[in-house]
Amino acid sequence: MPRKMFKQEAELKMRELSTASINRLCYVEDTINHLLTYFGVSKQSAKIKLVELGYEEATGTLNYVEGQYVLPYIWKKGAIASNQTYSIGLVDATIQMFINRIFNEVQLYIFMLKLIFV
Repeated sequence: MPRKMFKQEAELKMRELSTASINRLCYVEDTINHLLTYFGVSKQSAKIKLVELGYEEATGTLNYVEGQYVLPYIWKKGAIASNQTYSIGLVDATIQMFINRIFNEVQLYIFMLKLIFV
């Protein structure tokens, strides 16, 4: 995927979708789906390329955890590093509740979120 061509197509599609949608996360996901078809690449490749080009919000879209896609999310720019995530599976969350004091304090919240999003 040539960088310049990929960025042009991404910006064109995002501009087009932004006029039809008020939710940036929705049109970032739709842009990824467009780019994977346009360039004949995987979802992961298109998503990674967008992140590399500076579209940090693409990190919070199309995350696959425990056999299903997690709802898209966004955070304050620069809040997490490129090797971090806010997505965690139930097994990992349970382990963290036992070994990490911070997770232990919010275990009820995590349990409730899992029930809502399943």
